Amino acid sequence: MSRIDELATGPIDGTDEQILHALGEIVSASDPVPAALTDRVKFALTVEALGAQVAELLEQQPAGVRSAYDTITTVTFSGDEVTVLLTLDSEHRPRRRITGWLSTPEAGVQVHGPDGEVAAEVDEDGRFEVDFSRSGLVHLVIQPTTEPPSRPVVTPPIQI
Repeated sequence: MSRIDELATGPIDGTDEQILHALGEIVSASDPVPAALTDRVKFALTVEALGAQVAELLEQQPAGVRSAYDTITTVTFSGDEVTVLLTLDSEHRPRRRITGWLSTPEAGVQVHGPDGEVAAEVDEDGRFEVDFSRSGLVHLVIQPTTEPPSRPVVTPPIQI
């Protein structure tokens, strides 16, 4: 057995850890992890764990602003048994507010966003409201409370 084979099959020591750390810094500097990747992976794992249906984006309405980029203020998602309309308010920067309306008030809503998971209180008209302290990716998990129970609906992530 050669010296290289011995080193390759032996335990990791302090020198190995230093080399791996240096290689990690080189890779991070030359090809950093995309900013939203972690949030997108969490979203995919949430959908998988719930056995949920992913809602389809139906409509986006830009605000009436004059800029090179339109700001989306209204988004509509639809699943098999529920539709949700979201209004995004970013006028009180850095705080962000989402106001939503469900097609049926018979559902629970979990909003996953930059401040973590928030259980939204849904009123008898299907309206709910959630505030976040900063911008970031947000997705909703809507769990119908009708009998018999149906699959939860998860919206794709959107930037607020």
